[in-house]
Amino acid sequence: SGFRLTAGLGVRDTSVKGHALPKSNGQITVGDTRIGYNSDDRVNAKVKFPTFAPYFGIGWGHNAGQQRQPGWGFLADLGVTYGKPDVSFTVSPSVYAKLEAASSGYAQQEIDKQKHKTQHSADKFKFFPSAYVGVSYAF
Repeated sequence: SGFRLTAGLGVRDTSVKGHALPKSNGQITVGDTRIGYNSDDRVNAKVKFPTFAPYFGIGWGHNAGQQRQPGWGFLADLGVTYGKPDVSFTVSPSVYAKLEAASSGYAQQEIDKQKHKTQHSADKFKFFPSAYVGVSYAF
């Protein structure tokens, strides 16, 4: 009938980058510590999904290798790629110094706490949807 289940290994280069922007009062919160933030300060987060990940899908269409008659063929596949994202979180030296002062020497703990919060949010996206469409021509 043309319907099929698909399983395999997906290859992708997917990441999301974020940069802190201060609230209207010129402050940001890292972990549980609020600090002033100016144009020289940097707080960056990156969420990187695995390059190789299992793929599961359902599709419809004709396999071009099995198409016996000349002509055009169509295929479509909907599925998900599964993989736990990895979060990196960095701050500029100026932000680190502000955090160190505002948290009474616990800057690294606040940075780790914010990274953990970001990782927890990113972990909700372990399943990454995918859609593929294609055409084939046999002669």
